[in-house]
Amino acid sequence: MALGRKPLKRRVSTDGPKLMTSLLVSVLVLLGFAADRHPDPRPPQLSAESVRVFPTPQSIEAARTSVSLSGRVVIDQGPGTDNAALEIVTQMIAKAGGTLEAPDAAAYKTSHTRVYIGTPEDNVSIGPALAAMDVDSAEALDKPEGYVVAAGWDGRQPAIVLAGHDQDGVFYAAQTLREVAEDLGGVPVVIKDWPLMSIRGVVEGFYGLPWTHQARLDQLEFYGRHKLNTYMYSPKNDPLLRGDWRQQYTGRQLEELSELIQSAARNHVRFVFALSPGTDICYSDQADLESALGKLQAVHGLGVKTFAIALDDIDLDLQCMDDRAANMDGERGLAAAQAAFLNSINSQFVQENPDVNPLEMVPTKFNGVATDPYREELGGDLDAGVLVQWTGPDIVSPAITSESVKAASMAYGTPDQPRAIFLWDNYPVNDFAPDRLFLGPVVGRNRDLYTVVPGITANPMVQSYASMPALASFADYMWNGPRSDGEDSWNAALEGIAGADKDVQDAVKTFADLNRHWTIDELTAKSPLLAADMEEFWRSYEGGTFDDSALERRAATISRLPDVLSRVPVQGFYNDAIHWIDSAAGYGEALRSAITMLAAAEQGDAVAVADARSMLDTAVERASQATQPAIDSPLLKPRVGDGLFEAFLERAIAESDRRVGR
Repeated sequence: MALGRKPLKRRVSTDGPKLMTSLLVSVLVLLGFAADRHPDPRPPQLSAESVRVFPTPQSIEAARTSVSLSGRVVIDQGPGTDNAALEIVTQMIAKAGGTLEAPDAAAYKTSHTRVYIGTPEDNVSIGPALAAMDVDSAEALDKPEGYVVAAGWDGRQPAIVLAGHDQDGVFYAAQTLREVAEDLGGVPVVIKDWPLMSIRGVVEGFYGLPWTHQARLDQLEFYGRHKLNTYMYSPKNDPLLRGDWRQQYTGRQLEELSELIQSAARNHVRFVFALSPGTDICYSDQADLESALGKLQAVHGLGVKTFAIALDDIDLDLQCMDDRAANMDGERGLAAAQAAFLNSINSQFVQENPDVNPLEMVPTKFNGVATDPYREELGGDLDAGVLVQWTGPDIVSPAITSESVKAASMAYGTPDQPRAIFLWDNYPVNDFAPDRLFLGPVVGRNRDLYTVVPGITANPMVQSYASMPALASFADYMWNGPRSDGEDSWNAALEGIAGADKDVQDAVKTFADLNRHWTIDELTAKSPLLAADMEEFWRSYEGGTFDDSALERRAATISRLPDVLSRVPVQGFYNDAIHWIDSAAGYGEALRSAITMLAAAEQGDAVAVADARSMLDTAVERASQATQPAIDSPLLKPRVGDGLFEAFLERAIAESDRRVGR
């Protein structure tokens, strides 16, 4: 099933008798609160029905008792509890209007809410607290990165538990608390959750104008919030990864790389350093091997524990004379030389450093499912533990199925030992179409891919902040493919970019609608909301009743996009999209003029028709300006609306001319 085409609804169940019991207990405890010297205000009623969590949890249900963070709160933590998770909890307490108390100052005050946080091994209070709430946490806490968020009574004291299988899980529990408590100020649910894919992330692997350092830092924070755990550092513009790969990082480049690595660690993101030596390497040269080993060892010293050798986008013939002499001709010889080099990296670096994760590689032939000399040689020679990245049946694949993954595993492995592969997914990357933004949710990925691959890294657009809506839908899919809802998580991401202002939310969603079609997949809708309003307009027009149409209101919203979208809290989104926003606004004005022109034509007012037509032409000229910068090409005209604006305007002009006899 293609992701996002048939949304799955989450249901939060409540139990009537349990609710009555919890209310009775609440009354009794509130009577106890009255005897406290400093009684807390009565907590607000929290609704489980209003809770939205993304990525979609494995299990979410109403708690027997909702617990507010608005009163006096004590944090009960283990000594090894993740600092970033604790910061989130502290922020949520403050935002809810709560007061953080020292643990020893409130040991016997039942009016204080306790927040238990950590792993059950690190914080021995967590197990008894979950038992008191009658929460069975075994399934979630037995799995890597799994977590539980629960609210209830711990004896006579209201409590919230944020428990993780490991510190990653603790961090994700805190991120889920942020989502739940952001608006509610407390927790009315019990969530038991874990990921279905172990690799969930992003590969910065596009061609084009590079991301800024600040954009990368903001991306890493975004990944943490969306439970993405992998960032593959592979920017094509970093010469120290490609053309100058033998040189070490120094000065400002070293400082920025170190800051990225530290930020990734804070956000529980694996920083994958992807060295790309393929343009000029001599695989058989000991000096080149030592240069690669020295580079990886230096980056390892900065805290990186996952490494990749990316051999994509290079010639299929060996370039070095010594390599050609030592290997057979053609693709098979290239694969043999690459495998020998990678095996040396694996044995002399990866296996010599116990804290380093399995080596990853991007093959020169990185797509397709057919067995050929390159894949056969690589599969037979490459060490079994090396993970291979694959883009799908095509370089940019409209659909990826579990069957195609199995076929690729055989092609890159052997009949007896299929290769472990994971996806380099070329969505929403737009380097092949730099005049477009791909803002829509991910589609075309079978919901059961988690059964055949350990994970996915999505290749984003040149526009880092504009990539966030699509990446949020990817995060939902990677975490829980069978239950994910691409539309819901995508809309939630758009609202997160827009903030609380409803006008800004409407504007962001209107703009996203104009840019959600993926040109690789013709099954993806082309500006569906705009298309529906245009279709309804022509039906009404033909019936003679098109005043105050939905299209007219949408056109007004589109024409105001530059002003309204300038107010988005995520200013990077506005800056990324400004040229598309301006173009859309021009088309919005053209639509309004076209509707005015049609109304005048219906009245037979040729002068008003001419005036409206002049305004229409001016607006179209504005919309058609080439303003979008691109590498190695002149300025481009941003494309919005998938041709719907042009088709509507053409029809409107023809209809107007017919009415006034032109």
